[in-house]
Amino acid sequence: MSDRQLSGRVASLDGLRGLAASLVILTHALLAGIAYRTIAPRAFVTWGGSDAVAVFFVLSGFVLVLPVIDGPMRLRSYYPARALRLYLPVWAAIAFAAALHMGTDWRHIDGASWWLNNHGEHLEVQEAARDATLFKTGGWAYVQSLWSLRWEVIFSVLLPLYVLVGRATRRLPIVMGVIMLALIGLDKSEYLRYPPIFFLGTLLAFQVPQARAMWASLSDAGRAAVVVATAVLCTADAWAPAGSNNGGIGAMLSALGAIGILALAVVSGAFDRFLTRPRVHWLGTRSFSLYLVQEAVIVSVAFLLGGRPNTILYLALAIPATLVVAEVFFRVVERPSHILSRKARRLFAPRLIAPPDVASSLDGA
Repeated sequence: MSDRQLSGRVASLDGLRGLAASLVILTHALLAGIAYRTIAPRAFVTWGGSDAVAVFFVLSGFVLVLPVIDGPMRLRSYYPARALRLYLPVWAAIAFAAALHMGTDWRHIDGASWWLNNHGEHLEVQEAARDATLFKTGGWAYVQSLWSLRWEVIFSVLLPLYVLVGRATRRLPIVMGVIMLALIGLDKSEYLRYPPIFFLGTLLAFQVPQARAMWASLSDAGRAAVVVATAVLCTADAWAPAGSNNGGIGAMLSALGAIGILALAVVSGAFDRFLTRPRVHWLGTRSFSLYLVQEAVIVSVAFLLGGRPNTILYLALAIPATLVVAEVFFRVVERPSHILSRKARRLFAPRLIAPPDVASSLDGA
């Protein structure tokens, strides 16, 4: 990955977003389908979505901070543009999910998976309105995946603080990394788990040259060991002890794996080439749309098939349907929101906090 790439949109990071979004889709499809009954609750194939969210969070910490490491932060243009980029697609996704909820009769079905039946409750407009703020603390009505967007909004609001702390501690990456991982592992509060994950991405943004130099100094065996260790850590939520407050050892190791895979995307030429393949890159450019619509589509297909569908038939229908709907959503909703966001930047200030195509890991920019 070149320095020029790092100054703007990074294709390999698009690909990484796409892989993470695909894992969320697979996780939810398995949780909604009858296959869930035959899979151990801690199996990676049913709980890998939480590991993918950690990747999203470190990506946001990296791509939003990287362009302003040493430059000015034009907050007057950043905040309105960022709000448009995040909220317009979210509102459309809530409306879409609400329409599917009514049109495909989401309801409790005896024998269906608990995750699917969680979507069968009678829902009110007031709940959808609270969801649309992205600041509520639980009980997401139509799109349960929005819980992670709440943390994206919090991070977006606090971005200047992340940048300032990153600048002040740029010579202490190991110390700050250990502190962030320790906070995640304390298992005391979600407010101690999720904000530090974003900061791990911020730390990497300040250490790109050092990370490249370290990778270049490794032997082939050393590089292979790093790749294997990263892969193992990325599955930590499946095998490491879990805490009671969303933290604990499993969460800490998963966050370490997330920053490891992001670092590989930045320093490894082989991984960069894989992530920039056309199909992987397409998934990345549509990752925000995929993330927003996948749950409603997956749940609707499961209910249409009776709530206890044949696993193979269900996956054969649900996953392609999700990809098609995401493409339509991208063209009709997300891409226009990008255009409005860029107009807001130009309206409020001539210079930006970030290049036009650099935004969060979830919104595909």
